[in-house]
Amino acid sequence: MQKTSDINVVETRALPSPAALLAELPKTDAQADFVTRARREIHRLIFTDDKRFLLIVGPCSIHDLKAGRVYAKQLSALAVEVADRVMIVMRVYWEKPCTTVGWKGLILDPHLDG
Repeated sequence: MQKTSDINVVETRALPSPAALLAELPKTDAQADFVTRARREIHRLIFTDDKRFLLIVGPCSIHDLKAGRVYAKQLSALAVEVADRVMIVMRVYWEKPCTTVGWKGLILDPHLDG
């Protein structure tokens, strides 16, 4: 019988657990504080009478880490400039879950070699 599932799968490996990843790459206090503050501020914007606009922007995905960092720094500077009127949140897909054809994202192809 011919194989009909996973015909393009070369290898299957178990992913590390979240606990193992945190042990290997622990977040800093500054990172944890940033995430906590941002989530709290987003919650305030959505559920209180805060009149600022919440703007969630891409890029759709990152394929060039250096360019992604440059974009993030530029967006961060703009976010500071308009913070009294707009909260800008950058979101990035590391895996492109809706892509059925083509590149599936940096997390699945970190070396951009297919």
